[in-house]
Amino acid sequence: FDGQNYIVQGSIESKGDYECSRCLTTTEHDRKDSFEEIFSDSRDAAEDVIPFDGEEIDLTELIRDTLIINEPSQVL
Repeated sequence: FDGQNYIVQGSIESKGDYECSRCLTTTEHDRKDSFEEIFSDSRDAAEDVIPFDGEEIDLTELIRDTLIINEPSQVL
């Protein structure tokens, strides 16, 4: 909290089965993704700040978007 905004930082560690781009076999791949966003309950917030209402910030969409954006295009 910087006095006006809530700064949310986090990291996600996950493991998944992916198809190897070279040999096409299934391989397990470890992922480490991180995110940082700024939230504000003010209507006058800057455009790069995510608005929220209430007492809780729902991070579901932020986490989902982080995982999708960082999905590996190729796994070797």
